[in-house]
Amino acid sequence: MDKLLDPHTKKICDALLSDIVRTADNGEESTVKFFRKDLISMTIWLFILKSYNEYKTINIEDIAREIAPSSRISKPSLRLILENAKIKKFIRFVDNPKDNRLRSSIMISWNDIRYIIDCGPDFRQQMLRENIQSINGVLFTHEHADHTAGIDDLRPYTYKMGEVPIYAQKRVIENLKVRFSYIFETVNRYAGAPKLTENIIDYKTFILNGINVSPIAIMHGNLPITAYRFGNVAYITDLKTISDQEKKKLKNLDILIVNALRIAAHPTHLNLEEALAFVNEIKPKKAYFTHISHKLGFHEDVERTLPENVFLSYDGLSISL
Repeated sequence: MDKLLDPHTKKICDALLSDIVRTADNGEESTVKFFRKDLISMTIWLFILKSYNEYKTINIEDIAREIAPSSRISKPSLRLILENAKIKKFIRFVDNPKDNRLRSSIMISWNDIRYIIDCGPDFRQQMLRENIQSINGVLFTHEHADHTAGIDDLRPYTYKMGEVPIYAQKRVIENLKVRFSYIFETVNRYAGAPKLTENIIDYKTFILNGINVSPIAIMHGNLPITAYRFGNVAYITDLKTISDQEKKKLKNLDILIVNALRIAAHPTHLNLEEALAFVNEIKPKKAYFTHISHKLGFHEDVERTLPENVFLSYDGLSISL
């Protein structure tokens, strides 16, 4: 293991081993006797302690993001240091693949038909992982980058299949035309850009390859965005509020997929408590939470607390009806 450490880091690690953290727990507040300031700054330990007190678990990625740039410690070295420092009471390392979460997206398929809802920055990685050779179109919920920034990676599908249809509100398509103008140019168009067919939708039901698709108006904070119902499956992401009228479109669902960002309240997304209340109101046969941040907690820990018909989604999850 020492081979992972450069001399600078090895010196820190050796010192930590001889200066092990002492911990105390007084019931409501955990305290840490910090390492010498010349080893790792008090700011870092305050970060670790705050995260533990707030979420009861700490993700190695969080620590690495905070510590590595200023301390010149690589992630493998950092992991070894923290393990050797014996502070596992305060740190839990991610070892479940279900806790490795990419941006939210979904593929709905039937009879060799495949539609994608949202293509964020991880779209290419997701399609390669699932070996998706062809798609019939992409539906966008809204224009934010975590739901649209992978649009250029539609190009392999357009090379293979021709123009790929996209479906979105007029505002969303206009936004994409500004941010990805080279894709939508008609004069002196870049030859390698993906070829897309624009389909502006409103909130009226339309048909895709024999399946009724019902757009549902929801609010992402102050931004009107779109959820979708395919048959008896509804996909809702970035929801904060929804009108009673639109809730009527969610009756008699087999599957409800809805966002549950984190434990604490958020101004533009449902938190876990709000998502559970929403599921209880809509009453689908099953519900799956998506658009999950690391601040919700670890997959197994959270899922143990959920009702028997409510589950956490994870990357690669497949649901058959």
